[in-house]
Amino acid sequence: MNRIHLILLVALMGLTPLGEAMAQGRDTRNAGGDREQARRQISEAEALSRAHSRAGGARYVGSRGLRGSSYVFLFERADGRVVEIAIPAYD
Repeated sequence: MNRIHLILLVALMGLTPLGEAMAQGRDTRNAGGDREQARRQISEAEALSRAHSRAGGARYVGSRGLRGSSYVFLFERADGRVVEIAIPAYD
């Protein structure tokens, strides 16, 4: 009976490194889970730069910060109206 236990123990020890190697080799960046986690979050400064390009010459007034998954910026148009421009926080 001791021989069987010893053989099983050696077999289990031999399989353990293989399982660890397989786990390390797995690509977990986008394994079908939450797609938003795999995407890069942009900085507020980068989002502001994108908002400026969409504002069409309007004057920057301020930021409402990160709202949900978008940065929200305020711009004042030439006619005095204030508009919000939302930029997605993830590429």
